[in-house]
Amino acid sequence: MNPKTGIAFDVPAAKSTEEIARADSNSWVYGAYTQQEKADIDADAVESYTTKSGITDSVGTAWSTGVKKSGKCDSDGKSTVVGFKNADGDFAFWWFHGAKGASGEVPDATVKKILSTVRLYTDPSGS
Repeated sequence: MNPKTGIAFDVPAAKSTEEIARADSNSWVYGAYTQQEKADIDADAVESYTTKSGITDSVGTAWSTGVKKSGKCDSDGKSTVVGFKNADGDFAFWWFHGAKGASGEVPDATVKKILSTVRLYTDPSGS
């Protein structure tokens, strides 16, 4: 855990899908967009979510505001992380991170549509 930001950089001993969704959504925004900056990272409350395939999981979203834009590619960022248990009962996650407020930003509705398709891997050979 970074004492300056309160952001966990990894969650190897996660105890819940909620913990993964919160910590990792913040970490992706910090790592990809804010690092060394004093930009704010905000987050929505972690929500329970069920995918189309029936996985009940936890979804966390975070975003930055105030990132210093010193180059044409610099922007605020956003992240969505879904924490769930895989077929073996281990914690797993799916994530999206991208620019926020920039031309070509992936709309939140598109991210939610994609995350609704998260499903557990099954071995196609049946073994």
